Amino acid sequence: QSVDDEAFEDRVRPLSMRNVSGPLGGKSWRGWAGFWTATLLENMGSILSGLIYPDLAVASMNDGVDVCAGALAKTKRCYDAVSAATSAASLFGLIGAICSLFCIPIVGSAADHFGRRPLLIFSFICSKVPTLTLLCVAYADVSIYYFFAALMITAMVPSSMLFWFWINDCTTPDERVRMFGRLSALTNLEGIATPLFVILVHGKHAVILLACVRLAAVLTVICFVPESRPPASLRSSLCANGRLAFLSRWQGVSKLCSDKSLRIFLPLAFVAAGKGAGINAIALFFCKAKFGLTKETFAPYVSVGTVSNAIVQLILIHPLSRMMGLRGLFAFSLVAGSVNCILYALVPSPGWLYLLAGLSGLANVGVPAIQALMSNLSESVPGMTPGVALGALQAVQSLIMILIPPVFQAIFAIAAREHVLLSLPFLVAAAGNLICLVVLLCLPKSYFPHSE
Repeated sequence: QSVDDEAFEDRVRPLSMRNVSGPLGGKSWRGWAGFWTATLLENMGSILSGLIYPDLAVASMNDGVDVCAGALAKTKRCYDAVSAATSAASLFGLIGAICSLFCIPIVGSAADHFGRRPLLIFSFICSKVPTLTLLCVAYADVSIYYFFAALMITAMVPSSMLFWFWINDCTTPDERVRMFGRLSALTNLEGIATPLFVILVHGKHAVILLACVRLAAVLTVICFVPESRPPASLRSSLCANGRLAFLSRWQGVSKLCSDKSLRIFLPLAFVAAGKGAGINAIALFFCKAKFGLTKETFAPYVSVGTVSNAIVQLILIHPLSRMMGLRGLFAFSLVAGSVNCILYALVPSPGWLYLLAGLSGLANVGVPAIQALMSNLSESVPGMTPGVALGALQAVQSLIMILIPPVFQAIFAIAAREHVLLSLPFLVAAAGNLICLVVLLCLPKSYFPHSE
């Protein structure tokens, strides 16, 4: 009996504490290698898609002609084109966010019931639908609106939430800052090589490269990423009470809001993290309208920004978190983000974008801090089990990360349509960061029991 108890305890320990007889057994190293490789490839596909579709969207809405390339920038026709493209992206993005409100609880409960691995595979397959539509846009003159509609599918099954589940299953609280830092770095690390591929693979052929990368990601997660949950905890939540499992995450949200410290801190953390996604959603459109950049000329800035983020997340995140604590790390990222957004709004020429990209990693230093803090908080929420609390936190974060980019695209679309202040989204982001900083500094240290 004692041997059985010891084996069960080993199965439920985080991956770093398991011996070779755990759920991943002797495959633990291969499990992490497969997970990081799948993460790298999937997000490489996301970077490629983000670089490719703005050019195709502008051209698709103007009889196949890029009316913003080179000297055509800053013209009324260019402004109208980027306004139409970002308006469409914003509309479909908002619809996707509303749909995700209902789908995310299902995805989270299914991940508890069937396991992380099946849902990761399903999420990776769903991300191929927009790629197929982009191939049709490039080679069959299909409307770009089909691509925007297909993006709603990926919003309903967010892989980022499942990545978070997998890491949380396999780590202890004190390991999570470092592991979420690695996730943040690997999420962007593909940006070092990916822009080079975009430069080398010109025009429509870049879409074929995107399809190959997406296919490699699916094969990697199928062949090399193991299940992270112990077998004993699978197929329990839905069978025990299907209705409760379906609603538990949003019921958990209302319970989270009943805690005063969480009610103040969580909107602050989610909005601060979401603004980075919002800025990324309009960066190429902004540079296209203001400087006439295309995916090939914008790609080097992505590489520089990725190198900056990798250095910060892989080298600086650990000493900074030990020196400042999670709250200090969060405050530092808000200040750096505000400065970077203001400089972006005032940038006079494309050459200055290299400097801003080099500093951008400092603005992302708070992302793993927020993720680690929320994972730790999930283990001490009164009246909630850690799994239910974490599920509620992840559901809200995923919804915010899906909702904010369309909001920034709508702001940019209005600015472009009125032909005034294209940098308005950056100024809004800077102001938001400063407001978040003021609120953060007003919170007592007792609100951060796990961070200092």
